[in-house]
Amino acid sequence: SASLLARVRAKGGLPNLLRILQQMAWRRLWSALYSRWLRLEGVRVGRGCRFGGRIVIHGDPRRVAIGEGSSLARGVTFWTHDYGLGSGAIELGREVTCLGGVTFNSMIRIEVGDHAALGDGCYVQDNDHGTAPGIPVMQQPSHSAPILIGEDVWLGARCIVLKGVSIGNHTVVGAGSVVVKDLPADVVAVGVPCRAVKARGASRSRAA
Repeated sequence: SASLLARVRAKGGLPNLLRILQQMAWRRLWSALYSRWLRLEGVRVGRGCRFGGRIVIHGDPRRVAIGEGSSLARGVTFWTHDYGLGSGAIELGREVTCLGGVTFNSMIRIEVGDHAALGDGCYVQDNDHGTAPGIPVMQQPSHSAPILIGEDVWLGARCIVLKGVSIGNHTVVGAGSVVVKDLPADVVAVGVPCRAVKARGASRSRAA
């Protein structure tokens, strides 16, 4: 029909449409095969996950879980620690999106809720080193506390989330923010350190 032809032209014509379909088919095949390989390595991978390339896992892959329908870009990195105060565990819920350069570093537990999205370069770490004087940083004891990122949370590009933080459901965190304290549900939060500035969908900022 005329409307179908118009949509094909809007997509760049038949050659471009065929190229897009070929890419989609290849990614689906790659994702299915790669999911099986990850399961053999011990990663808990749900059905229908999509991978833009290889991910990186340091530590025990059995402590990493990726919920069904999630989408991970090439190079998304998971660190679990087998020493110190904890063993580390990272669990992504259903239909979680992680763009390029996202890193999870866990010594105790990081949990990400369903439908959450993490932009390019986000870094989530549930541990850090002490800062006592007279002791080299790498010889300081580690401190850890679990991180909980709620459902439908959106972390903009290059956000940093540090130990012990809980982010409420449906909250949006602006690009480049550093989250060091809990954030409530249904807010927009920005800054270094990050703080809520308005309710999600509201036009007026909260008092500083």
